[in-house]
Amino acid sequence: MKAIRRGMQILLLMYGCSALAQDVQRGTEADVKKMIDDALVYIKEVGLEKAFKEFDNQDNKRWHYKDLYVFCEKMDGMMDCHGANSALVGKNLFEMQTVDGQYFVKDCIDIVRKSGSGWLNYKRANPLTKQVEDKRVFVTKVSGYDGFIGTGIYKPSSN
Repeated sequence: MKAIRRGMQILLLMYGCSALAQDVQRGTEADVKKMIDDALVYIKEVGLEKAFKEFDNQDNKRWHYKDLYVFCEKMDGMMDCHGANSALVGKNLFEMQTVDGQYFVKDCIDIVRKSGSGWLNYKRANPLTKQVEDKRVFVTKVSGYDGFIGTGIYKPSSN
């Protein structure tokens, strides 16, 4: 009887997590561009240090909209702010890979070096659903900073 009850609890938990993942409000590419544009203006208004603190503050709904958040990284891979995971701040992520071996930090840096800004696709755990999903980020160089900011949208993986 205990095993049946435990099995039912696990099924309910799994159903609840699945429903929660489906209820996540997902950002659009237009939302990404607006957040990046707003973040660049904000950096000019208040400076890098204050802006980065605000981008990290998960209670600040301006920089945490739907499943979007801002991250800021130096060109050497050092994370200066990360709206979804403050434990990454101060860590060098240059060699970080996705589950399928993509060096996505290096790829972001390459985009910024070559074009100043652009889109990148890779797989990443969504902090809201806790599932590996397809992610599409927009990164852009920040004037007066040896790095870039970015944000991106998550889409459930088809795998």
